[in-house]
Amino acid sequence: MKIKILYSSILNNIKHKRSNLFLRIIFFFLFIASIRGSFTEYPARRFYSSVSSDDFLNKTIINPLRALNYAISDYNELNEFGEKNPFGEVPNKFKQNYKTFEKVLKKEVEYNDTERQPDQIFLVVMESYDSWTLKDDYKDLGISNSLKQIENKGVSFKNFLPSANSTMNSLGTIISGVPYCGINISKIGALRLFKTSIFTHFKKLGYETNIFFTTYSSWQNLGNFSKGQGVDNVFDGTSSNSPKGIWGINDKSLFDNVLEKIDSKKKSLNIILTISYHPPFEEDVFRKGFSLNLSNSKIKYDEKTLSAKVLGHHWLADKFVGSFVSRAEKKYKNSLFAFTGDHFSRRFINSSPSLKERSSVPFIIYGSFLEHVPNKYFNPGSHIDISPTLIELIAPKKFIYHSFGSSLLNNKKKLGIGFHKTIQKEVIHEFSKSYGTTEQNLINSHKKNKQASANKKAHDSLMSLAWHYTVKGDSIN
Repeated sequence: MKIKILYSSILNNIKHKRSNLFLRIIFFFLFIASIRGSFTEYPARRFYSSVSSDDFLNKTIINPLRALNYAISDYNELNEFGEKNPFGEVPNKFKQNYKTFEKVLKKEVEYNDTERQPDQIFLVVMESYDSWTLKDDYKDLGISNSLKQIENKGVSFKNFLPSANSTMNSLGTIISGVPYCGINISKIGALRLFKTSIFTHFKKLGYETNIFFTTYSSWQNLGNFSKGQGVDNVFDGTSSNSPKGIWGINDKSLFDNVLEKIDSKKKSLNIILTISYHPPFEEDVFRKGFSLNLSNSKIKYDEKTLSAKVLGHHWLADKFVGSFVSRAEKKYKNSLFAFTGDHFSRRFINSSPSLKERSSVPFIIYGSFLEHVPNKYFNPGSHIDISPTLIELIAPKKFIYHSFGSSLLNNKKKLGIGFHKTIQKEVIHEFSKSYGTTEQNLINSHKKNKQASANKKAHDSLMSLAWHYTVKGDSIN
């Protein structure tokens, strides 16, 4: 009652024109702030809407005007593909022999050298983790020591491409099994379960499926997308009580969350997306133990090209991975680990990286389960090959699954395909409007051009199938 009287008294005393003008200005700024959802330079974005574990509460965070704007944007994005396949029509060999993609993508496990299966599988997708940092040429940087140790004990694939140059598009491929073909699948995949989904296959094999990430489920619609692709549980930043930053919890809290949530008595497939090697690089890495001393190294390092602080965040991301594996091995005795980068980092210690250095990411499998597998493979591949590799490794003979890719353990595999890029044992091509670029010299220009043409044809054939399957659906025609 007293507050009401005080409020009335204040309004009654505002009689001067200047006071009225001042009040209107305040109301105007408050109105603008309410529309933007923020007083800072950054407006409230959909990315921040799922800051609670309560779905209803999350839906009230973005105001109606911004929600309408997002809805219109989503509608336009989902309907902009048109009728024409940008990679050419689906090749006739598929049209003549198949009616549906279910038959095109159908595969059967040919053999399995062991009857054992790991109880827990951890597929760690590392933010901006390049493969060049694992090369002996750069060991003096000391930023990939943990993963290097894991690589030396595991199975490493040396010629491996990401599906895309951005996190969600690569992660979308790993989860859905559909190659990135220029379409962000995160919104489509929330409404449609693709036959190639990694979650579907591992549920058939008796595994509970989980996805862990540091940020919020609303980022790139990742929570709904994962559920649409059949995941059993989504553990985002809100599933942890740890302090939140711009991107939610940090990697230490992320891995703590994994170890807390995963039951050692259950078989499970767990996809984990890290965040440490991503702007704005807020950690004090030097206080955490990072140092960079290249006085006795042959490495040509330019601080202006890539700062020591940024390199320190790569070191920190690697350190968190190593710590997680060490702890997980003790808790989960029969476990299998797989590691890949979501995309190359776009950051280098020099101004002229090679095409492979600015393209490839690691793919490493590790665990006692792999004692019978050679530790190095040069069979080329990309993200679409992760699911079939793991399936062929653990599934019983004649297990049926669907995939655009193939197992990297098959020595008949000669080509890896990413978006606008292909990789082989001895050469990598990048295709653009100006056609191909070759990293390594082949015997002569005639052979080089012939190889580039063949790889471009294989690339366009795969992308044509992926585009048709994504936009048109399961029917070939």
